[in-house]
Amino acid sequence: MGAMLLLLLLAAAAALGTNAGGEVYSAGVGVRGYVAMGRESFPASSPASSTGRAGGGGGLDEPITPGNSGIAGLPDNAVAVDVRIDAIIPDTTHDSKGTKMDTREAETLIWCKSFLLQSADTDANDQEPDPDGVGGRGGETIAARANNIIAIEPLPGAPTIHHMHLHVCDKGSDAWQRHRRMFADVLDAPPGSPSPAAGQSPLSCFPPSWQKGSGCHGTAWTFLPGQKGVLFPQGVGLKIGTGNLDLRYLVLEIHFDQAHNLKGRHDRSGLRLWAVKEDVVEHRVGVLSVADPFGNLPQRLPPGQKSVEYAVFCPPGCTRKFPEAMNVFASMTHAHLRARHVITSVGQPGPSGQVPEGGWKDVVESAASAFAHDEQHFEPANFTIGKGDSLRTVCRYDTRKETAPVMFGPATSDEMCMQVFLYWPKQYTFLCGYFGEKVYWCGDAGGFVRKSGSDEAFHSDTCMVGNIAVSVDGGASGDLSLAGGRHLSDSRPIGHDSRPIGTGGGNEESARATGGWANYIRSLDGGNNRDVSALRDKSDKEQDRSGKIWM
Repeated sequence: MGAMLLLLLLAAAAALGTNAGGEVYSAGVGVRGYVAMGRESFPASSPASSTGRAGGGGGLDEPITPGNSGIAGLPDNAVAVDVRIDAIIPDTTHDSKGTKMDTREAETLIWCKSFLLQSADTDANDQEPDPDGVGGRGGETIAARANNIIAIEPLPGAPTIHHMHLHVCDKGSDAWQRHRRMFADVLDAPPGSPSPAAGQSPLSCFPPSWQKGSGCHGTAWTFLPGQKGVLFPQGVGLKIGTGNLDLRYLVLEIHFDQAHNLKGRHDRSGLRLWAVKEDVVEHRVGVLSVADPFGNLPQRLPPGQKSVEYAVFCPPGCTRKFPEAMNVFASMTHAHLRARHVITSVGQPGPSGQVPEGGWKDVVESAASAFAHDEQHFEPANFTIGKGDSLRTVCRYDTRKETAPVMFGPATSDEMCMQVFLYWPKQYTFLCGYFGEKVYWCGDAGGFVRKSGSDEAFHSDTCMVGNIAVSVDGGASGDLSLAGGRHLSDSRPIGHDSRPIGTGGGNEESARATGGWANYIRSLDGGNNRDVSALRDKSDKEQDRSGKIWM
């Protein structure tokens, strides 16, 4: 009787579009609904965030049960597998030699930690020994008491965490080996130790999955501010194991914003994976980032404008590489402080390669009244990305409070235009969108398709400032140039705040400002991220055995 009443309440909430202890949506898989629960981020000092490592890792301070998870609908037999750091945040204003850091570098700390997930049921003789040989120091090996992951709950500690990525790596991955340690100057405290890891010099971390040759090939999860826990549709989830799509070698990457204000904080941020022993996972969850996943758009947003719109594409030339269609059941918008409206549409090109008039279908929309930088959680979605489809994401910004051009990039003071999708069944492609003038991202950090033919003609990025189209094909200066054109989104009125457009600095200045991030982009193309034709002397038809696309 109680179960029937709960189902009726949830159905009523869904019909009315309201919350009843969580948000219930149709997942489009014909089994169980997708549920995004209303758990807010909690401070590091609260009991919920002071619990110890779960999943058999030891050091539990209190029981961790589905009942106190904050995710309604978890089965009673679900157990927690915690993938979290345990460290004292150091002084980021000076390096290990006492040299004062650049303000931009001091404000941003990107920190990583490696994990080896093993089943607690595995025979001890079959479990891998500690690869460091230092009693577990530098990273963490977790014996999980269940292997079928049905939900993920973010556990942000510091209030200024910009994002968390859980990277999936191969055995022998250079990045995974590197981040078995968090500090460059000391060994980390061993797992289960009453003392957190501490040191003066955090080991530098570039997001492993963005780095070609790192041995990491995508993310199992992405956290953004405001995200709640997610219970996957029935039959959809992740697995801990040794298969090609299983979770075993992981690197947790955490981006702390305003890190210079966090000195001395004991932080235990990370993710809680909820798993069951029953083999209930039929389809693996995948994560796909589209539009401008790297914050790499070359031009800057002009200041003093009521409306600046960028349209960015995941082109047909990439989606044709998909082994099969992707069934999307949730989406999350990511942009920064000036974003006011983000909308993603799917279109099927005609014989010419162009999506016909009226052929775009809006599938995700974050309205001006709803979008907020600190509330970027997964929303319901129910659509399919088919082979050969195009995805168009339009981001609108308000820069009236700005007095200088705003660059695109990873820092909160920059801007971004990105959508993150949860879908099934999982594929190797996890990036699709803008990279540069010559290629699109397609695959992993080393995967591209050339920008040519109908992709270049009909699926290239465009920009509107007020009701004036501007050229974004770029000259050497990176200036925005005026051009005639129509409004990108016919369903919304044309802005009337048109004025001369400010110019943004060149790529060299941006590279200096963004430090290692831009330097990596430049290193991929031999120092000129406007011409990537010399990336590698290989055909874009060449594929490795895992299906990744290489130029």
